[in-house]
Formats: sequence, structure tokens, C-alpha cells
Amino acid sequence: PKGKKITKTLNIKKRQYIIQRINDLDNNKVVPPKHFYERIKNEIEIGKRAKNIKVPIAYYKSGFMWPSAGIITGVYGSQRILNGLPRRPHFGIDLANKMGTPVLAPADGIVVLAYDNLYFAGSTIIIAHGKGLSSSLLHLSDIFVNIGQEIKKGDKVGSMGESGRATGVHLDWRMELRGIRIDPQLLVSKKDLRKNF
Repeated sequence: PKGKKITKTLNIKKRQYIIQRINDLDNNKVVPPKHFYERIKNEIEIGKRAKNIKVPIAYYKSGFMWPSAGIITGVYGSQRILNGLPRRPHFGIDLANKMGTPVLAPADGIVVLAYDNLYFAGSTIIIAHGKGLSSSLLHLSDIFVNIGQEIKKGDKVGSMGESGRATGVHLDWRMELRGIRIDPQLLVSKKDLRKNF
């Protein structure tokens, strides 16, 4: 605010991304039937609108925690090859556990989406953490929050499931900063994965 400038040099390292091959899937899990295309298009817009809701409060200052306990089965940036067909990279982190495992708010925020049965993501919650940072919690079996609800880090918001395009019970946790996808693992420590459960 007083015109002071801060210069930082960032050394950017190239990441090595893994490739995951998943075979013997039902073809509908790989290529959606054409009669679902309009629904998918509309649901993408619903998600974009939710993430674009302006939340000026810096809720993210509460810090971040893992939203659930489980085994990491998918990491950010890995490419999925489904039944031999290359697909987009995975933009979240997958935690696998039992059906109904609690899913918690990874940080303080406002619920901007609580939606059952999206075609790809299944039952989904999007939490705005302020200033354009959001968390998306996908493939839930239950949703315990409502749009507009203010929540605290660690509040139970849902339960792990396998809704949407999922090949088993897990939570897919995704994050975005002003439309740019980021790796949630950048904000948490692997050693804390089970600490809060």
C-alpha cells in the first residue's frame, strides 16, 4: 500500500507425472453416451458459476487439513488411460476408504455448491475459502451442508462414496485458485493424513 516492491526469484522444477492404466471398465465409464452430453455441459457450467462466486473474506488463513482418512490412490497430474484410451490428467488427489468414511472441511469457508448426482463427479461439495481459492469434494455418498452455509475447518460436511464416474469408494479432493487448478498436497503434510481421524 505504500508503494513498496518485493521481488522474489522462484526456481521452478519440472514434475514427473505418473500414468495410471485402468482396464476392464464399463464403456459408459470411459465414453459417456451421447444423450448425456447436454447434461454434462450444463453441470460443468454449474461448477464454474459456483467457483466464480466472490468471497472476499480470507477464510484460508485458518490453514488446511486432510478432508478424510484413507489410502492415496491417485495423485494430481497423473494421466488416466481407461480401457486403453488416454484421458485428461487427474486434477485432484484420491483418498480411498470404506463407504461412509467422514469427509471434513479442509479449511474454513462458505459452501457454494452442494449438489447430488453430477454425471462425472457424483454428489459434490464446493467450498470457497476466499479470494478465489476453492476446494471441491467429489464422489460423496452423503452431503450434510447447504449452499451459503459458513463452515469451519474440520466440520463434517459429507461421507465418502462412489457416486458419479468412480471405480470404487473414494474421495477426490480438488482445488482451484482463480480458475487455475492446484495440487491440494501443496497445502498439507502427508504425515498429517491420519492425525485428525
